[in-house]
Amino acid sequence: MGKLRLYARYATRSLRRGGQRTVLGIFCIAVGVMAVVALRLAGDMISASLISNVRAANGGDVSLVSTAIPLAPADLLTFTRLQQQGEIRQFVALGVERTALRRDGGKTSAASLYVLDNPALYPLAGNAGFAAPSDATFASSLAGPNAVVLTQFMATTLGAGLGETVHLNLVGGGSVDARVSAILTDRLASAVGTSSAFIDATTYRELSAQPESYGVIQMTTATDAQAAHVASQLQTQFPAATVQTVQQALKANVQASQQVTQYLEIIGLLALAIGGIGIVNTLQVMLSRRRVEIAMLKATGYRRGDLYAMFGLEVAILGLLGGVLGSAAGIAMSLVVKTLIEQVIDAALVFQVTAGAVLAGIAVGVVTSLIFGLLPVVRAAAIRPQEVLRDQPAGRQLGSAAQTLALYAVVAALFVALAASILGDFFLALQVVLYTLVGLLILAGIFSLIVLIVGHLPVPERFTSGYVVLVSCAIAVAALITLRLQGVGVALLVATVSGFIVVLLPRSQRTVVKLALRSIGRARARTATTLVALFVGVFTIGLILVVGKDISDEIGSALSNLASYNVFVIASSRDAASAGAATQHLAGLQGRRVTQDLGVKPLAVNGTPFGQLIGTSGGTSSSGSGVRREGALFELLGVEGYDLARGESPGPTIAQGRALGPADAGSTNVLVLSELRNAPLHLKPGDQVLVGNAKSNATLRLTVVGFYMAATRSSNGSIHLNFFFEPILADQAVVEDLGSSAATSIAALKLDPSAKLADLRTIQTAVPGATVFDLSDLGALVQQVLGNLVDLLIGIASLALFAGAVIIANTVALAMLERRREIGILKATGYTSRSVLAQVLVENGVVGGIGAVTGMVMVSVATALLGNLALKTSLAVSTPIVLGVIGGIVVLAMAVSALVAWGPSRVRPLEVLRYE
Repeated sequence: MGKLRLYARYATRSLRRGGQRTVLGIFCIAVGVMAVVALRLAGDMISASLISNVRAANGGDVSLVSTAIPLAPADLLTFTRLQQQGEIRQFVALGVERTALRRDGGKTSAASLYVLDNPALYPLAGNAGFAAPSDATFASSLAGPNAVVLTQFMATTLGAGLGETVHLNLVGGGSVDARVSAILTDRLASAVGTSSAFIDATTYRELSAQPESYGVIQMTTATDAQAAHVASQLQTQFPAATVQTVQQALKANVQASQQVTQYLEIIGLLALAIGGIGIVNTLQVMLSRRRVEIAMLKATGYRRGDLYAMFGLEVAILGLLGGVLGSAAGIAMSLVVKTLIEQVIDAALVFQVTAGAVLAGIAVGVVTSLIFGLLPVVRAAAIRPQEVLRDQPAGRQLGSAAQTLALYAVVAALFVALAASILGDFFLALQVVLYTLVGLLILAGIFSLIVLIVGHLPVPERFTSGYVVLVSCAIAVAALITLRLQGVGVALLVATVSGFIVVLLPRSQRTVVKLALRSIGRARARTATTLVALFVGVFTIGLILVVGKDISDEIGSALSNLASYNVFVIASSRDAASAGAATQHLAGLQGRRVTQDLGVKPLAVNGTPFGQLIGTSGGTSSSGSGVRREGALFELLGVEGYDLARGESPGPTIAQGRALGPADAGSTNVLVLSELRNAPLHLKPGDQVLVGNAKSNATLRLTVVGFYMAATRSSNGSIHLNFFFEPILADQAVVEDLGSSAATSIAALKLDPSAKLADLRTIQTAVPGATVFDLSDLGALVQQVLGNLVDLLIGIASLALFAGAVIIANTVALAMLERRREIGILKATGYTSRSVLAQVLVENGVVGGIGAVTGMVMVSVATALLGNLALKTSLAVSTPIVLGVIGGIVVLAMAVSALVAWGPSRVRPLEVLRYE
């Protein structure tokens, strides 16, 4: 017990004496713990939103979703029968429509419109949660005429408050001025989405003359066994629908939450590993500067085991402090990550801090410090007093290559165990650590070579023929690189041209540059590890920025090339004539095309029932077969009719078969998407598809004469989208035969951008019941979603870059401690504090530049591979992004080094030389 108190006093006093070195060690641990805690808390929040109330999210014990082929009123008899038989307790049917909401003078927002036949029953499971009024229910909110309930997100987007009026357009139907009777919280978002609105059946009848159809049926049962039995029956009767029980939803959500959590934890482990590098560096310097102290302890009788205990306790306390600081910072950082995730998934997450995550963060801090402190502690305990007291070079007993490799292997094995405890999967942890270790070793080797070269770069007093040839060759190589990688090449050109500029500098400044380069070469191992940390952050952030911008540009280009139309006016059959007249003589009209569109459902292919061909959903559509099944279903859900007799043609690119022409007028010949040639339908020209219209009960057998492509790429690499509202392209006669009274008229317009706003107001005034769809709004929405995703990824990747910045601060501070004698001698011979600080800034600016340039080179390589192999497109590396990242990293490295080196560079020579 006495020894333990002695060890504790020694450890705490050593940490107090360590000063800045102790603070750096704590920061290195804290940055890794912060990443682990922040991402784990974010993962817990996502898991809670997916798992905490699955029954409410599912809408009940069993849910049936068939928005593609809605159920008719007659289909509800099935659920009434099940209720009478005691199979289900209650059920509620929801009509699902598309709508556009607009306030006067405001923008139009698309939303999912849910029609409640019996608002008193909804929701069957859970509590809807009303923001205003707080005591509202759906029954009370929808009791008045033309009442609408909005989600919080929709109310905020529209700027609509309680009691205010919004204009509600039913796509393909009419319109009403609806009163906002209640506003929901985000509690229902997981079930219906945040962009949603609710009305009752009475309001729906004012919007549409068509009978109501139902896309969602939610049920409650007495037991899980009944739920499974009911789901099986319903899946057999409605093969095109997706039927899911609470147990199936829970299983799918648990799997999804585990994958998300593991992904976030792997990123946290990467930051933790980078922080571990800083721990090793810090402890090595801390203990190496105490060699005399260690020798005196051993000379007075302390054994190696005692030193292990004292230094181990010191490292553990360091880890405890870093763990506490990192956990606190991780809680704050999780708020930022939570906000970024909410923007991407368009749903609210409940902020929660679990004691388990915080305690685990503190434990991770302690264990990480002990793991990465193992090597410095063992080396320090092996110091022989005789070597230190006689000022002899260190022996090589433990420093042999074999023993060092064994220690590294032990550290790696312990880190695998730590990773396994965090990820909960030993083999995944083993793969992550091994791949990371191999990658870090390769990078460290490459950077060691680069540092060796940079450390020996000449800085001559005057121009020589050899030097001029060397720099000229370097400039030529940089110029050649510029032809292929413009941004990287420009950065290299600046670096190589500086080879001529440095010779022209005054001698004092030239000496600063030379000392900075030689200092880089002297600390090769530490500089290489710093570069590895920088590289990881630069590569991840650079890749996200470059690919995000390329995808954004591709989407913008595709929308600009979209069929030469930028506005679509959708009107029901009763408003078709008014819409046609209103769109004929617009001031900015440059092109116009009118089609008749009708929703249908596939019944059979070549005589085989469609449900038999595609199979059932099995409760989930996340598998590959489920995706193909739903794809085949959606690619046959509607017909777009053209006036082929007048020469109008859809004009898409044909992948197989032939296009439609005037000769097909009045026929049932159609074009379908080229994807239908694949599983599960394997269609070919000449096949026949039987389709039906649920509202008119009409059926028609269509003949496939060709397959068109949804998107094509031109010779210059730009993407052209073939945009159609319905996937089956045919003559207008097909729509008439299936029931034109239920069809919608869609006028595709090409409007002059300068006159577009005035033309849109004209259309909305003339045909208030029509829905106007502006492609620029779609582009803005896509860019917003993509921007939110990029922000999230950059926020997560910044944790690694932050770890790199801490490593830079660590490296500079340790270098200042090791160079105290050198700084004292420089200042004694006439160097000023400004000169010493300038040397540090140049040194770390070069290090930052090396890390940034190599990172962006790898970004260029990865972008090319990603574009050619994965996305099948040409991705460009933006020069402004490359230069911005490189310049930003150089400034970051210099700023961090200036902050840390400001005090040590002002040390008095007498103070240093007296004690050093």
